[in-house]
Amino acid sequence: MYKKLKPQFALRGWYGLPYGIMDTKTGQTGFIDAVAFQAASFCDGKMNLDSPLVLPAHREAVAKLESAGVVEDCLPGTELEPWQKYCRSSGRYAASAHWSITGRCNLRCRHCYMSAPQAKYGELTTADCLRIVDQIAAAGIGQVSLTGGEPLVRADFWQLVDALLERRIVIRQIYTNGLLVTDELLAGLKTRGINCSFSLSFDGCGCHDWMRGLSGAEEAVIAAIRLLRSHGFGVGVETVLYTDNLAHMKETYELMKSLGVSHWKTSPAMNVGNWQQEQGEYDLPIDTLYAAYLDLISLHQADGAPLDMMLGGFYFGRRGSKDVMIPLVKFDGTDTALRQVLCRSCRVNLHIMADGKLLPCIPMTGSAVEAEMPSLLETTIAEALAGSRFFDVIDMKLSDVLANNPECAACEYRLRCGGGCHACGMAFGGSLYSADPYSCFFFKNGYEQKVKDQVALHQRK
Repeated sequence: MYKKLKPQFALRGWYGLPYGIMDTKTGQTGFIDAVAFQAASFCDGKMNLDSPLVLPAHREAVAKLESAGVVEDCLPGTELEPWQKYCRSSGRYAASAHWSITGRCNLRCRHCYMSAPQAKYGELTTADCLRIVDQIAAAGIGQVSLTGGEPLVRADFWQLVDALLERRIVIRQIYTNGLLVTDELLAGLKTRGINCSFSLSFDGCGCHDWMRGLSGAEEAVIAAIRLLRSHGFGVGVETVLYTDNLAHMKETYELMKSLGVSHWKTSPAMNVGNWQQEQGEYDLPIDTLYAAYLDLISLHQADGAPLDMMLGGFYFGRRGSKDVMIPLVKFDGTDTALRQVLCRSCRVNLHIMADGKLLPCIPMTGSAVEAEMPSLLETTIAEALAGSRFFDVIDMKLSDVLANNPECAACEYRLRCGGGCHACGMAFGGSLYSADPYSCFFFKNGYEQKVKDQVALHQRK
C-alpha cells in the first residue's frame, strides 16, 4: 500500500514548531504531533505502508490524514514534488506578511500612517522586492496581503505577483483606495487563479473626499466596490473616524450593506504620520466615539448582522451570527494572562514596510520602535524571527508591561485588558509599555457590560 501527499500539501517546520502540513491553496498550516508527522512523511510514494517498519499508530495516523483529504493512493515509486518535501525554517512561525510594496500613493490622505503623499518611505527596486519574496518563502510564510501606499501604482506589480505565485505564496488580500481597480486588473487576477479579497478605504458618506484629499474619490471608491462585486471578489471596507464623519456612520452602514460589502471595520484616526499635522483639531473624545459605537451595535444587531462589523477593539459581530467578540477583552482575568503574548495578531502576522524594514504593525510607523527594527536589506525574515529586537517586541508578554508600567500594574483590570493596543499606547504615551487610553476608558467606565447589554437586548427579541 503506497500513498503520497496530495499536490497542494507540503511538509513544513519552524523553530519550536517542527511538525506542520501547509495547504498551498489556502496558505494555512496545520500542526500535528510527531507520530502523525512521521506518518505523513511515509506518504512519499516510496514507503510501503504494509511494511513491518510502519507501526499501527502510523497506519492509524495515515487513515486520519486520508480522511482529512491530505493524502491519496499512488503507484509505488511515485515522486513528490521537490517543494512538497520537508523544509524547516530556522526562525519561529509566522502565518502571514502584510507587505507595503510601495510608499507612494495617488491620493493625499490627511491621516496616512506612512505619509505616502510625500512618499516618505519610497519603494524598493524590483530586485530587492524579489529577494524579499524569496525571504517570505524561506521563512515558511504561506499568505501575503499587499498594501502601500497604493500597491497598484507599482509598474512591476504583476512581476511581484507572479513571483509570489511561483513560490506558492497565497495572495490573501489587496488593500487599495480603488482608483486603479479596473476590469483589466481583475481579469489579470482571474487569469492567474487569484481569488483574493479586497480591502478599500471609505471614510463616510459625504466625507471621503475631504479625508482623501481628492475631489471625486468617494464616487470612485463606490464604483470600485461595485466593479469588484460584479466580478465576484469579496470586499471589505475600513473607515477612519474623526469629528465630522461620525454623524454619517449610520448612512455609511446602510451604504455598505447595499453594496454587498462583507466586512466593515472602523477605527479613530491616530496621532501618527500625516494626522499629526491636524494637531488634534478633528480628534474624537472617547466617550463620544463609544456612544456612537453603542448605537451602531444596536443597528447591527437589530438588522440581523448582515455583514461582519468591527468597531475598533470595542465590538466584533460576525455576519449572520449571534456570536459577538469584544477584542479589548484580551485575557480571562487569571494569572495565566501574565504569560500570554500581548498582541496575537502581531505575533503571527508580520508587516514589511515599503523601505524593507520589519515592523510589528502599520500603526507603529514613525514610532520610536521603528528605528529599532531590522531591515530585510541587511538580514532575513527567518533570522529576525530566530531572535532580534523585532521578535522581542512581537513576543512581548503582559508581565513585561506590568514590570515597566506601574499604573497598569496597579490596575484592577490588568489581567483582562493587557494594556490594550500598544501601537495606540505609543501614539499617546510614547512608550512601548504605555497604556492604550481607549482600553483604559473602556474598562474603567463599564463598557464591557454595556456592550453585552446592548447585544442581549436585541438577541432576546
